Amino acid sequence: MATWIFILGAFWVLLIALSAAARRVDTRPSWPASGPVELANRLYCRVFHGLGVLGTPNVRLAMARTPGRALIVVSNHKAGVDGLLVSAGVPFFIRWIMAWDMKMPGLEWAYEFGQLIFVSRESENRDLVGVREALGHLGSGGVLGIFPEGRLCRHIGEIYPFQPGVGLLISRSGALVLPVVLRRSPICESAYASLLTPSRSVIEFMPPIDYAGRGLNASAIVKDLQQHYERWIGPVNHEPPRTTAKG
Repeated sequence: MATWIFILGAFWVLLIALSAAARRVDTRPSWPASGPVELANRLYCRVFHGLGVLGTPNVRLAMARTPGRALIVVSNHKAGVDGLLVSAGVPFFIRWIMAWDMKMPGLEWAYEFGQLIFVSRESENRDLVGVREALGHLGSGGVLGIFPEGRLCRHIGEIYPFQPGVGLLISRSGALVLPVVLRRSPICESAYASLLTPSRSVIEFMPPIDYAGRGLNASAIVKDLQQHYERWIGPVNHEPPRTTAKG
């Protein structure tokens, strides 16, 4: 384990250096997928997590959407590393939504480079700021990433109830939805541990879902989306999630 910690530590130091170099060349995190940061993340996910990617034709379908139309990538959530895994499977930049209370010390550079949008599960005013920022990003035709469960679900073959915010963003933006099913990501006590724990993770991109013109309100969209995931993964677990350390 000590060897892996050393290797991963050296990798993240290299990634920080590459991030700084990328900033000097192009300040946009949407720098082409051939950029060093994106390649470093793909290498990390493919080698350390043995990442397998299924359903890539569905990614191409999502990319063929009307020019200027926003895209929302949604995924179930098992580990802190999930965002990196999903991002490694697509050739475009995903701007992720993250809860304020899940921020980890020492990763501010990564949050800034990735332009994460933070929302709060406790402060309504702070949450509205994040929602407005997310809607603004979607309004410009950007790609947003959301874990609709709102927290880690460590139960295999189950999901937590989807939060209403995902339906609000979909209905207000008219974005196309690209669902992702994530399996075998490392289930650990902390997000840091998931970064340092090898796995055989698999992501599967499901067919895009277009809710525009279907006459569904935000709550109906959430219900429909959750039903899809119940078919793909398993039943909803309504038990309160166990609180775990972040770092």
